[in-house]
Amino acid sequence: MNYFQVRLTELLKANNSQTEFCKILKIPKQQLELWKTGYQEPSIQNLNLLANYFNVSVDYLTGNSKHKDIDEKLKIQLLQQILK
Repeated sequence: MNYFQVRLTELLKANNSQTEFCKILKIPKQQLELWKTGYQEPSIQNLNLLANYFNVSVDYLTGNSKHKDIDEKLKIQLLQQILK
């Protein structure tokens, strides 16, 4: 299982209805299943859509950051720069 699959599954658990989720994002339920199983990866457009829906960064979804919140990541980077 790759980072995207893990993160998507984690975020979807907090969402009550995957059917409703698919309706809101206007994606077929089959597409969501392909992403969850790793048979396909979302396009850049869909990755941005998912990040916006879940209020997380694309970096978090793809495993490039452990921080869900974009602002939290920026704060940490700024603090690191100040402390150098």
